[in-house]
Amino acid sequence: MTYGMTVRVPSYSSIERLRRAVTPEIPGLGGFEQVGRGGFGTVYRAQDERLDRTVAVKVLHETSFGADALARFDRECRATGLLSSHPNIVAVYDSGQTGDGSMYLVMEYLEGRTLAQALFEDGPFPLARALRVAHAIESKR
Repeated sequence: MTYGMTVRVPSYSSIERLRRAVTPEIPGLGGFEQVGRGGFGTVYRAQDERLDRTVAVKVLHETSFGADALARFDRECRATGLLSSHPNIVAVYDSGQTGDGSMYLVMEYLEGRTLAQALFEDGPFPLARALRVAHAIESKR
C-alpha cells in the first residue's frame, strides 16, 4: 500500500558535506562525537591521533563570537590551564582555532555523569556524599 509519499535519501556526497560542516577541523584530532551542547559551545569526544588518547574538545559556537564572548573563552582557557594540576579540575592540553575559525579548548576526557545528572537521577545525596561533593567544589576555589 502506498500513500503517494516519496522518500528522498541524501546522496553520500551530501551526507559527507554535512558531516564536514558540523565536525571541527583540528589538526591531530579525529573521530569527533558530540557529547554535549550548551549556550556557549559544543563538547565533543575525540581521538588525539599523535598521543593515542581520548580527549574532550569544547568548541565555541560561531554565534558567540562577540568580543565579550571571546574574552570570556580566553579567560576560561587560561584559568583552566593554570588550575589543571588540581585533582578536581580537568587537565588542559591545547587551545586554538578550528579550520573555520571557531575557538576551541582540548581537555582531558572523563567518563561519567555531571553533578546535575547525578542529582536528577539519584535525588538528594546522603549527608556524607553531599559533604564530599561540597568539599571537592570548595577546594577548586
